[in-house]
Amino acid sequence: MNKKIENENKIKENIKESKVANINKSNVKENSQNNEEQELLDIKNDYVFKRTFGYKGDEEVTKVLLRDILGMKVNEIDLDVNPITEKELMDDKIGIMDIASVVNDNVQVDIEMQVVNKNNIEKRIMYYWNTYYKKSISKGDDYGELKRTIIILIADFEIKGIEQAKNTSQNGK
Repeated sequence: MNKKIENENKIKENIKESKVANINKSNVKENSQNNEEQELLDIKNDYVFKRTFGYKGDEEVTKVLLRDILGMKVNEIDLDVNPITEKELMDDKIGIMDIASVVNDNVQVDIEMQVVNKNNIEKRIMYYWNTYYKKSISKGDDYGELKRTIIILIADFEIKGIEQAKNTSQNGK
């Protein structure tokens, strides 16, 4: 039991160091204060990615990421959003988004990190977008209350047939 707590503390310590390091470089080696070489955790690891950008208390790091990717001002971010796409019918599929958030109280953003190419990412992203978009209103709400919904995919592989997406929205719409 003590070893488990010790390992968790070491992981938390490494995550803090990874946040400070340049997150664009994976498996970077730097000198620690003790002049020992230390390997930082790979940001592409699902656990490390979620701990870096998806935890309440880490909003500032996530705001910077979204600002840089979306090119929009991020005043507020709520990371306390259920990432599970709930079933409406018994046979429906459940999905678990990596980082579900609400930005500036009116834009839903899901950030996905995908390292393995399962040749279905386009359909998966559309499924996540659709279920997250539908989740923004309830029975009796006007369709005008649907929130803008953005899915960001960070993939460690080339997606054939898709050019790099560019932010083409104007005035945040």
